[in-house]
Amino acid sequence: MPTRYEEHPFKFRTKLACEIVDIDPLRLNEAIAAKDGYKCAPETRPGVAREFGEFDLISLYLFRFLTGLGYSQSLASMYACGVLQSLQQSYHTLPERFDFPLNPFPDTAIPCVESEPTTFLHSGNLIAHTTICFNVVVLREMIRGRMEHIAARERNTFGDD
Repeated sequence: MPTRYEEHPFKFRTKLACEIVDIDPLRLNEAIAAKDGYKCAPETRPGVAREFGEFDLISLYLFRFLTGLGYSQSLASMYACGVLQSLQQSYHTLPERFDFPLNPFPDTAIPCVESEPTTFLHSGNLIAHTTICFNVVVLREMIRGRMEHIAARERNTFGDD
């Protein structure tokens, strides 16, 4: 059953966002600047820091996780940005997981519930593709826990680094 979406109230600037998902801020900046790197970081402009919300952090975590497994930045970005786009389009309810069919065009996330099989049927159910699956419930719980830990720690901290 889809989870009712309630937006987490906090946003985190780059340094804390990187701490939440355990990625080096310099590596993130390199990935954002790279031609085949991370393509769905929040927008910024000179003098204004990026701010990462809950969905941005889930996407960034997936990017870091997948590149850590050896996926190319381009492929990791495709999956991470696909999950981000699907999360943003889900509005009021979130599926339990997103599946990407491992076929020649694997860039579209399909919202699924836990009871659905992890295969994708194509061409009138004649061709079954395996999928790569991302469990939205587990990802949200993990990222929210990290967000709340950092927010509690930072709540009583004042001044510059």
